[in-house]
Amino acid sequence: MTDKKICYLSAVYMLGLIMFLAGFSLGLHAKIRAIVLLGATIPILIVHTKILLSESSLKPMRGFSVLTLLWMIKFVVTLINQTYIFFCNPKAFLDCLDFALLLLIAITISLSFMLRTPFLYKHVKSKAVIVLGVILLFVSLLVIALTLLALSWFYHEFLPGVGAKRG
Repeated sequence: MTDKKICYLSAVYMLGLIMFLAGFSLGLHAKIRAIVLLGATIPILIVHTKILLSESSLKPMRGFSVLTLLWMIKFVVTLINQTYIFFCNPKAFLDCLDFALLLLIAITISLSFMLRTPFLYKHVKSKAVIVLGVILLFVSLLVIALTLLALSWFYHEFLPGVGAKRG
């Protein structure tokens, strides 16, 4: 994968992750939130698919293939979840599944960077692209932290009796 492709993928990732954070954390109207979340997923999925199809050998890109599969699943879940918002009541289960997939993707990106040879950046020659990758790592860690915080809030808000001290 060339430095240009990796740079483009990193920029799209950061934009997508920031849009996901905005979609989940800001008090957006449900239909606007649906458009923002789908708008964040589609460019990431397009870039992943284009890079995956343009690479001749998929064997060294197993991690990237898994990440592409996760994004495809996330796109389907987001599409179903946000379509429910347009046509009927939102489903809490799909929101939790959407959060869990976003968390899994962010953890996969973070673990990739913490390994000695991250699967996206191991052949990069440009220092600017590596700096962009480090920024992406911090954005991924921020997504992990905020997602865990949101799940914690959900746990305490909607399940107040669970885990409470008895006395």
